[in-house]
Amino acid sequence: ISVLGKGSFATVYEAYDKRQHIDVAVKVYEKRDLEHKERRDFVQNELDIMYNTNHKHIAKFYRL
Repeated sequence: ISVLGKGSFATVYEAYDKRQHIDVAVKVYEKRDLEHKERRDFVQNELDIMYNTNHKHIAKFYRL
């Protein structure tokens, strides 16, 4: 739908999940930045934290 924000190596988009009928945020990482092991480790850590966290003020991780 639109860009919500852009960080150092990812862009977050507002979107609509037709299967779940909900608004979602989609984070798209820059492929060139993920070529570096340090960045991949950072992203993996972020995904692990989001996947294992369940709190009303933290975005829910649905799938990769």
